[in-house]
Amino acid sequence: MFVYLQLYRLKDDIYIFRKSLPNKEKLECELQEATSELKQCEKQMRLLEKAVEDPSNPERVNFLQGQDPSRDQLDIKLNQVQVSS
Repeated sequence: MFVYLQLYRLKDDIYIFRKSLPNKEKLECELQEATSELKQCEKQMRLLEKAVEDPSNPERVNFLQGQDPSRDQLDIKLNQVQVSS
């Protein structure tokens, strides 16, 4: 009789523990959704970084004051530096 009582208690404990464990399938689905969302955010971030770094974009971020020199001005400056070297 004692053995049956212990067996019943162990089965009851197993049942309780299984109920208290999180649902693995649900968590895997949530992980997959979060991973997909992360990939989308990283892709959007790369696109935004390219837009910010593009010098031909007039709305790009410019932390330095003043204007960017034109291509002609850069060529002149480059020639001056090469001649003086």
